[in-house]
Amino acid sequence: LICKCVADCSTIIMIRIATLVVLSCLALREAWCHGPGPYDHPKNAWKAEETLFQINPQIKLGVASPEEEDGTFKKDRQRVRIEWQGVPNPQASDLIGLWVGQGDVDPRHAVPVHYANCSLLNPAYLSTGSGSSSFVLFNMRWDFHFKLVRGGYKKPTIVAEAPPIKNEIPNAPTSGHLALHADQLSVVVQWVSAAPYPQVVEFGPWLPGSPEKAHTAAAAAAA
Repeated sequence: LICKCVADCSTIIMIRIATLVVLSCLALREAWCHGPGPYDHPKNAWKAEETLFQINPQIKLGVASPEEEDGTFKKDRQRVRIEWQGVPNPQASDLIGLWVGQGDVDPRHAVPVHYANCSLLNPAYLSTGSGSSSFVLFNMRWDFHFKLVRGGYKKPTIVAEAPPIKNEIPNAPTSGHLALHADQLSVVVQWVSAAPYPQVVEFGPWLPGSPEKAHTAAAAAAA
């Protein structure tokens, strides 16, 4: 009887193990077939349609030290320093947001291309209501608009706006890409530009202080 009981218990354990293995395989097959769930970008949580405007004249937000003296954008990866002060009762949810667009950008119809938490940029912000931070700007064809946002990204309220930084090079070539041609003897150079005039590629050996590139090649437009 003892031997029979041990055998029955072993059989039950083996059946349970086999059941767990089958269920695990089915779960893996389901995950493999359907893949991971849809990626939810953090900016999807920004409630642009809930944006309010409560401009507070006591809050100052501005461009403190642009590389260009006239406060315009004239080269890719240009660095600017943004300063803000006079924020009453500063909160950890206060943000600096950057929008891009032509003319007066309406945050109720667009999310910022970049935003940062004021208190993370400047830990003293929660006690002083002021701070500053450097931002690197990339050519996105439009002007740049910095705004101070309260209420977080779920209930954003614009309380201050900096003067727009005008983009002086909206048609400049961007998104450069190099690829080896099928003939294995030449290189394909691709870029994006809205400029209406003909463009060329300059290439050749280059060292600091050397003259212009030795060769040029005309670009062919592609749709």
